[in-house]
Amino acid sequence: MKFLISSYTWLLFDPPLLNLGHLLASRGHQVVAVGIGRRGTPPRETVVPGFEIRRVGFTANSRSSHVAGAGIAARYVVELSRVALSLKPDSYIAGNWNSFLASLVASRCHRAKLIYYQLEFNDRRDGILSRQSASARLSLRIERRCIKHASAIFSAEPNRSRLMAQDYALNQEPPYIYNAPRLASFPSARIERPAGDLRIVYAGSIGPRTGIPSLLGALGSHRAAAEIDIYGLIQVGYEHDFSEHLATAVAAGNRVRYMGTVPYASLPAILQLYQAALLFYRPSNLNEYYCSPCKLFEYMAAGLAVIASDLPGLRQIIDPPTRGLCVASNSPSEVIAAIGRFASNPTLAAAMGAAGHKSFLSNYNFETQAERLLQVLERES
Repeated sequence: MKFLISSYTWLLFDPPLLNLGHLLASRGHQVVAVGIGRRGTPPRETVVPGFEIRRVGFTANSRSSHVAGAGIAARYVVELSRVALSLKPDSYIAGNWNSFLASLVASRCHRAKLIYYQLEFNDRRDGILSRQSASARLSLRIERRCIKHASAIFSAEPNRSRLMAQDYALNQEPPYIYNAPRLASFPSARIERPAGDLRIVYAGSIGPRTGIPSLLGALGSHRAAAEIDIYGLIQVGYEHDFSEHLATAVAAGNRVRYMGTVPYASLPAILQLYQAALLFYRPSNLNEYYCSPCKLFEYMAAGLAVIASDLPGLRQIIDPPTRGLCVASNSPSEVIAAIGRFASNPTLAAAMGAAGHKSFLSNYNFETQAERLLQVLERES
């Protein structure tokens, strides 16, 4: 069977769609994914036979203007159409609202099935429409009006699935698939941690809403009893503020470093150097409030105890104190106290990390999570 995955996002950094492409290819299907991405960024992972990634590239500043953004969107639609004509897919998989319309039109033209895997939920109660461009508002309205034309709908988290059914007036809650990594990406054996001082890692996108300001703000006024390393791509426009906040944290006596970006294939080995991990958010909408991002499950897969923002989606998975701790990330004292708790009790951190790793192997991995989606894809096609 042939599948065309479309997502008007940084596809090379979009774990669920990459995992889906890998999984379908491993089952003998032909898969092409079309996305966008900044020129010069490293691929998240080497693509396997049967799975091809195509992306419309842009420079760092080309998305800042409406004219340039419209040009990228037009080139994206052209590329998606070109791939569709040559591939003739049995099913289209739309990974987000901003690629839903193009996938819907193409699937109707080619009499193929359309599977909507909604990775980002936009609730009207957030006022999301008023903050978008005119073209984005049109796309969101079309998504709401036409979503029932999809052969199947999937969500990325149970709370968002419930809200989606209410907000879109669906007959039932869509099944959900957590954004977990594949089993093959992380070792299945128990990981032995190096002895010594507590080492903590953050690995993910770096920007004002990812909670990095909360972390560095806490470190700017308190001294943490741990070494902290930060990996990831700094979001455009946040470079200067990040450098200033990092310098302030170091000046306060903290051992915190920015380690840059690394290939995704190197992440499991890197995470083995640490005992605990950080995951903070500053939610500005319900999509972020109910988040359960891939890096949470990557930390669990690596056997790390997690210190995370006390948000419903994160708390459901972490189940404190089973797999980690949840704190008010805007409270420097709570952040520092959680770090100190692991520093003073390494056995506690190790036990939480082991519990997370066990949960990854049994449930929170993409193969297990995506089984229902695979059944639908292979049946519908």
